Amino acid sequence: MTRKILKIDKLLDLMNHELSRYDSCVECRFKSIMPLGGVDESGCNWSHANLNCRGYPAAVGQSTSLCQPSTVCQPIVARVIVEAKKKYNVL
Repeated sequence: MTRKILKIDKLLDLMNHELSRYDSCVECRFKSIMPLGGVDESGCNWSHANLNCRGYPAAVGQSTSLCQPSTVCQPIVARVIVEAKKKYNVL
């Protein structure tokens, strides 16, 4: 399948729209991705989709009063990233 080429902000909008469909990740949003210098072995030219939860970077060990990204959202986030990497490349 040929990947559609998008600007980074459009890709983030699409990924955040998909993430917002899950009630457990209501306050989580992708904030950035890392464009690669070329393509990886799958043909994708970006990686490292960074996630914020309630405005803070989602990290292992983060206070559960802020969010539970590693236990609740991580499987959903991973699925959104995998699907986006299959469909889209960035300018």
